[in-house]
Amino acid sequence: MLLLIGLTISTGLALLEVVVWRGNFHVYLRQRYSFWSTATLTGVGWSLWHLPIVVLYKPYMMPAVGIPAYLLLLFVLSIVLSIIREVGQSIVPVAIS
Repeated sequence: MLLLIGLTISTGLALLEVVVWRGNFHVYLRQRYSFWSTATLTGVGWSLWHLPIVVLYKPYMMPAVGIPAYLLLLFVLSIVLSIIREVGQSIVPVAIS
């Protein structure tokens, strides 16, 4: 039962994150900036959004290397998600991925 509750909450929060970052925030920025500016701003914001998780919940042997590397990975993932969002013209493909 706890597993079901945890999966439900995790899925709901992930979908909410997609709606906020790839839906509202992307649309708002895209009306004002080019795609690459929008993708970069969203990537930086999304990476920093996950900073508490990166710092507090990820054990690193070398934090000075691990934390920036993980943030860079999140940034690159965000760029990929922005491309999927832009090509699909919807948040549905991003939510599925």
